[in-house]
Amino acid sequence: MNHSNIIINKSVKQFTQLQSTFSTQKLASSSPTTTASSTIPQCHSEQEKIDKIIVVSRFNEDVSWLAIHFPHIKHVVYEKQDLTAPYHVEKNYGQEASAFLRYIIDHYDKLPNYMAFVHAHRSSWHIKDIVPILKHLYWGKYEYVSLNPDKFTYHSAGNQNYDRVKKYWSHLFEESFGKMPPVIYNWCCASFVVSRERVLRNSKSFYEKIYHWIMNSGVDSFWTSRVLEHTWGFIFHHGNLEKNPISSLCDITDCLAFNGTSN
Repeated sequence: MNHSNIIINKSVKQFTQLQSTFSTQKLASSSPTTTASSTIPQCHSEQEKIDKIIVVSRFNEDVSWLAIHFPHIKHVVYEKQDLTAPYHVEKNYGQEASAFLRYIIDHYDKLPNYMAFVHAHRSSWHIKDIVPILKHLYWGKYEYVSLNPDKFTYHSAGNQNYDRVKKYWSHLFEESFGKMPPVIYNWCCASFVVSRERVLRNSKSFYEKIYHWIMNSGVDSFWTSRVLEHTWGFIFHHGNLEKNPISSLCDITDCLAFNGTSN
C-alpha cells in the first residue's frame, strides 16, 4: 500500500468515527422527553428518606419565606418563567396544576410520605398567610385535605365549572373513575396536603396524560387549571368527596398556637 492510500484510509476511518458520534448525539437530542425526571436533578433521591415536603408553583413571586420559615422542612420550587432553573415547567401553561403534576411525575417512584402543594404567594383572597398554616400543620392527620378548609364548594350541571369539567371528563377521568357524578364536591383554590399512598392510587401514566393535555390541548390555562382545581379531590379520593367534614383551620392545624399570625 503506498503512502497516499494510507492517508485516504486514515481519513475515511476518521470520517466514519465522526459520523457515528454525530448520529449518536443527534439521536439523543431528538429523543422525546416525556418525563423531566431523567434530565433534571432530583430534589430527593431514592436513598434519601423524606417524610414531608413543600412543593411550590412559582411564576415570579417572592419565595424568600420558604428559607426563612422552613429551613427544617424540605421544599422545592417549580418555576413557570425561569426555564434555566433546575425544577421548572417547560411552558407556562396550566397555572399551578402543571407544576404540581410535574413534581408528581418527576418523583413518582420516590415520593415523600406527605406533600403540601402550594402557590408561591404568602397571602391571597383565599388564604390570609400560608406560613403559620404550614408551621402548625398537623402533618399526617389527613390523607388528603385542603389548606383552605373553609372554602368547600360543590358544583352541578349549569354551573360553568361543572360544565367545563364535564367537557373533558371522558378524556381525562372516565377510564379511572367512571361516569361523571351529578355533583362534584371539593375545596377551592388548589392548595392542599396529600399522602404518598393517595398519589400512588393512580398510575404515573394517569398524571402524564393530564399533564400532556395541559401542555398540548390548546385549552386556555384558566380552564385547564380550573378543571384540576375542581377534581384534585376526585383524583386523590378516588371518587367524590362527601359533604365537607373539615371546615376549619383548627381541624388541620394547632390554630390556637398562632391565632392567625405568622409568629
